[in-house]
Amino acid sequence: MVKVENLHKSFSVKHVLCEVGIEVRDDETFVIIGSSGTGKSVLLKNIVGLMKPDTGSIKID
Repeated sequence: MVKVENLHKSFSVKHVLCEVGIEVRDDETFVIIGSSGTGKSVLLKNIVGLMKPDTGSIKID
C-alpha cells in the first residue's frame, strides 16, 4: 500500500503540489495523467524518496 497525506512541495514561490492525498492498495493499479508541468514527476519523486516534501507524509507498506 502507498498512502500520501496532505503533501506539499514548492520551488521558491511556485507551489507544485498542494494538499495532495492518495491511497493505493496492493491490489490496485494507479495512473497519474496530466498536462506538462502539473507535478506528476514531482509527486513520483517524492513517493520514491528522490525528493523530500515540504510537509505531509508518505507511507509505503
